[in-house]
Amino acid sequence: MRAFADVQTAEMLDLPRPRLETGKAIVVSCPMSEEQADLQHELVARYDKLRTQKIDPRVDNALAITTDGRKLALDGRMLSPNAGEFAASKVTALIENVARIWERTANNRGTQLVFCDMGVHETPWGFSAYGEIIGKLIERGIPREQIAAIGDADSDAKKQALFDKVRNGSIRVLLGSTQKMGTGTNVQKRLVALHHLDAPWKPAEVEQREGRILRQGNENEEVAIYRYVTEGSFDAYMWQALETKARFISQVMSGDNALRQAEDIGGQELSYAEVKAIASGNPAVLRLAEADAELKRLLLLKKNHADEQFIARRNVRTLPEAIAGLKRRLEGLRCDLETVNAHSEDPITIGNRQYSIAESLEPLGRRLDETPKNVSETTVIPLGLHKGLQFGIVLHPQWPREVSIQGTITRRETLSRA
Repeated sequence: MRAFADVQTAEMLDLPRPRLETGKAIVVSCPMSEEQADLQHELVARYDKLRTQKIDPRVDNALAITTDGRKLALDGRMLSPNAGEFAASKVTALIENVARIWERTANNRGTQLVFCDMGVHETPWGFSAYGEIIGKLIERGIPREQIAAIGDADSDAKKQALFDKVRNGSIRVLLGSTQKMGTGTNVQKRLVALHHLDAPWKPAEVEQREGRILRQGNENEEVAIYRYVTEGSFDAYMWQALETKARFISQVMSGDNALRQAEDIGGQELSYAEVKAIASGNPAVLRLAEADAELKRLLLLKKNHADEQFIARRNVRTLPEAIAGLKRRLEGLRCDLETVNAHSEDPITIGNRQYSIAESLEPLGRRLDETPKNVSETTVIPLGLHKGLQFGIVLHPQWPREVSIQGTITRRETLSRA
């Protein structure tokens, strides 16, 4: 929620920021290849096995299936060595947009950011989304020295040098993940476009990404943000879920939502119903899955409300007695305080003899040494009288010893050392 708060603060302060082309993020919708569709049905089959068979979570689990679904939405080659290049993929659409904007902004050396949390490293069969993007951009005529990945800078010094090159336009296309290219990436000076190649998990991460370009210090009056979506894929659903989460957070931040509790909005896996709905490609099925999820959320809130009502009713019954008890204790403490003040100059009585404070240490030590080390039941051993109040030691079978002071009321404190 912090990112949302930062955005609201910037809006309240009316800090100068570039305006968005078209007034909102541009969604680039791309079809799914037949290979991707086949692989997605295999993911559904894996989820069916999880539901109907006892699968060891170390072998397969919902999170692994969701992660593979996100990889598949990026590029079929992320999931299968047999998948081929798809001319209408969102990776191709990204490359076309980046190359077009690179050429159009050549005069003022406009820069671009590409966010992608997956495909940074090569798969076992040698495919990398980052490598594919860089290679295709070079084929489109962008010099290699003008393209960089944030992972190339493996130290703070190298990272700052990289940011300097982006700010002065030497590097005009920078690729990175939300984690590595989020907070602290101050490269907005020449940024003209930002590309979301995949969907992150949380609305705050979207805000972190887009905060790199929509910020004070960008010299461009107008910029563009692109969100690439593979139709009928996991990331299409994730963008939809992000919108729902963002709306809920906005309600909380603005005080429009009266809910006292909220469920975790950062889950990292999709439910079986959601996976099935995505694979079907039927919007009605997807809406049904969303309605089921909303019903579960409302049932959880209903249970939370019932629990709160039960606690409130119990408090109505017990609080009067508790308040009365606390009042009696307060009155007892006042009486004991008066006793202490009245006997503040009295010597300490241990057994039948009286001692000054300095003289009392030795006989008190002897009395403590004489107490049994172990007892079978809780035992209170009187030691003497101090400032008009009886004091002693309490021995427990399994717990540390306590000091007991008794006047109108009794108080006990655990000894720091037995």
